Amino acid sequence: MSAAPAHTQVLYGSIVGTVQDPSGAVVPKAAVSIVNKETGQAREALADEGGMYTILNVLPGKYDLKVSAPGFRQSIQNDVEVAINSVTRITAKLEVGQATEQVTVSGTWRGGRRIDLDAFLAEVQAIDPAAHAHLAKPAHQCH
Repeated sequence: MSAAPAHTQVLYGSIVGTVQDPSGAVVPKAAVSIVNKETGQAREALADEGGMYTILNVLPGKYDLKVSAPGFRQSIQNDVEVAINSVTRITAKLEVGQATEQVTVSGTWRGGRRIDLDAFLAEVQAIDPAAHAHLAKPAHQCH
């Protein structure tokens, strides 16, 4: 009797690629992350010295892919499709620039009570600067 060869079903795919700057030069050590749009599951990888990254054993589905590196703007590619037993190749192009932070403020406390920040800022902007010009000192007079 001879044993029949076993056929293994692969239930995962993978995402591989290269991170490049606008000139096409590789960007080493870039941070790469994917987030499954349905489950929210996140995975991360770090590009090697040649700018190449690999994320193995990825469940099939749609992912948002984010790539970042110091001195570059974050690159986001939405709806990257991963299929069973396949390799999805994505070249991420990073634009030169600084990463920005997003801060969301919905309100703050003033005198022990919550205030509407938008209304407060509108009041501050409504102040006539000419009426308070006597309060400002030229920079050379400040100590």
